[in-house]
Amino acid sequence: MTMLTSALQYYDAGIQIAGCQNRTKLLAQSSFADRAAVEAFFTTNPEANLAILTGAPNNLLVVDVDPIRGPNPNAQGFEAWDAFQAEYGTLPTTTKCNTPRGGFHLYYRIAADANVTRPRIGTGIDLRGATNYVLAPPSQNGNGQAYTWETQSIIATLGTIPSAPSWLVELGTDQYPESWPVPEFTTPYHRDCWTFAMQAHENASGKKRGDFDAGDWSAVQTVFEAALARASWTDGRRYNRIEETTTAVDSVTVTTA
Repeated sequence: MTMLTSALQYYDAGIQIAGCQNRTKLLAQSSFADRAAVEAFFTTNPEANLAILTGAPNNLLVVDVDPIRGPNPNAQGFEAWDAFQAEYGTLPTTTKCNTPRGGFHLYYRIAADANVTRPRIGTGIDLRGATNYVLAPPSQNGNGQAYTWETQSIIATLGTIPSAPSWLVELGTDQYPESWPVPEFTTPYHRDCWTFAMQAHENASGKKRGDFDAGDWSAVQTVFEAALARASWTDGRRYNRIEETTTAVDSVTVTTA
């Protein structure tokens, strides 16, 4: 069966698909306006892979499980998956696709407004939810290994796919606090010293713009924003030498020129 025939079957079943570059996961066409667009794309790109969109509009959540290889190359490596289910619960039996790397995809229904955006929920366990996608049969990887349905195709099971357990949806939904804490007051003097220290470090290290992460360096002082230093990278290069004079600012030591 050609990729074009398969793509049209998915589309005719009401499954929204995307087109990927030849034998890769890289999107080439994120959606199709109509059947003619599907036909045109896969006629022009007969070796392109096809992907099923997750989240809306298909209202699908896919659990993507990869085996974790250990010292024994023949071992399946699903210990992490078994431990995950032992902790959270066994997922309902559903439509299953086997992936070329020896893993699998499990398909579940979610609400149209479910905002499942957290990609990784365990070792080798990813979720494909809002604004995401998964490759689907008969797509292939670069070695010519194909995605295959272990169960019936989703075209046949679309109406019977079970809903994702609420705990799984919650696990894949990033939780944000209702309000963010107000930063401590910072005097202009302290802020200027901190910014100057970033400029001096930039010049002394010889790193290019953006290579130095001021956020990590200044983690001991949460009131200092990394963005402030990043805005001063260019100006910082005018300092051609560093003297040995130092000034202590709370728990941060800065060097002045």
